[in-house]
Amino acid sequence: MIKSSSQIFANAKSGLGTVGGFFKFPGDPAIYGITNNHVIANANKCHKGDPVYAYGSKAQPIGTLQCWVSLDADHVNYLDIALFKVASGVDVSWLLPAGKAMPQAMEAAVNDDEVYMVLPDGSQRMGKVTDPAIDHNQAFTLCNIDFSFTGLIEIQPPDDQPFSKHGESGSLIFNSRNNIIGVLLGTNFDLSRSYAVPFVNGKTGILGTYQLIITGGPAAAPEELTV
Repeated sequence: MIKSSSQIFANAKSGLGTVGGFFKFPGDPAIYGITNNHVIANANKCHKGDPVYAYGSKAQPIGTLQCWVSLDADHVNYLDIALFKVASGVDVSWLLPAGKAMPQAMEAAVNDDEVYMVLPDGSQRMGKVTDPAIDHNQAFTLCNIDFSFTGLIEIQPPDDQPFSKHGESGSLIFNSRNNIIGVLLGTNFDLSRSYAVPFVNGKTGILGTYQLIITGGPAAAPEELTV
């Protein structure tokens, strides 16, 4: 079993991150977990079919890297996402607030909207959208390489504690209607703001690249995994 908000990794170079949630592609019965390129694709230094593991266990992969948006150190980026195909026999489920089986929709971020992220223990960390699509370039160091991003959702915590921390990259961000708005990328230098890749933002959002459908339940497509 792998739940949304569970910590995952591909190898020591990529580091630790989070599987945000589970999706399908139209016409494809397989289930895919979403996270960041820098979590399971090692900033492009990867191969399709590379194994992905649940944190705390490297005995059996939970899936294999399927697709990712390449990161470009020489130009501004909009997306830091990757999808892994959940292995046959690995069940998936959503870890959400009480009464919610799985998210119902993906929406655009709205300024001043209250948002939250679900932690591995099921608790939520709250924040507020301070910019639904930044128009400046925000720098991040990912897999020891410097990258610049724009068009991200900017999130402010309600107090002096960071909204997100190391190892939480790839987490989904939900709005006050419990719908998905983005995938967490990281924080700024002083940890006062966090940034997420938007699902809905014209051609530069995730849905402008991948036509994803929210799903849950056991993986349907058989797959052989090799390490």
